[in-house]
Amino acid sequence: MNTSIHVAAYHNPAFPLLLACTDHGICNITFAVSQRFDVFKQQFDSPAEQTCPYLKQLERELDSYFQGALSAFKTPIDIIAGTSFQRSVWQALRTIPCGEVRTYGQIAGQMGNPGAARAVGSANGANPLPILIPCHRVIAAGNRIGGFGAGVDIKRALLQLEGVNI
Repeated sequence: MNTSIHVAAYHNPAFPLLLACTDHGICNITFAVSQRFDVFKQQFDSPAEQTCPYLKQLERELDSYFQGALSAFKTPIDIIAGTSFQRSVWQALRTIPCGEVRTYGQIAGQMGNPGAARAVGSANGANPLPILIPCHRVIAAGNRIGGFGAGVDIKRALLQLEGVNI
């Protein structure tokens, strides 16, 4: 059975995104500055704006989030990729409250595998739903910003939007 994927561009001057959803929820968010953006966009015959209730709901929530008025998203998600380890990391990331950060090591420890900080970092890098699965809230040891697929400037800006200064 094929899954229909609907795609829409989210037009925000600071954070332009490409959003995708299935009939079950949002399945991908890609920052326009990411190398994944062009690859993701090419996967679809027509990446033109499409309507989907989940896309419209997420666009409204993103508007509120970027205005500093939303700290928790309610739009359903549909994770259609990832290993079981990656999915468990992404689930752990969803427990980090807005305005707080955790280190890769803390996430590994929370998962019962304190030596897996690098693996947590790799799973972070494969996150298909940045912002909704808040990988930007994970930092390196010593209160260092760490990496981010869309660049550390965007990671820093997202953290600052949430009141975290690193």
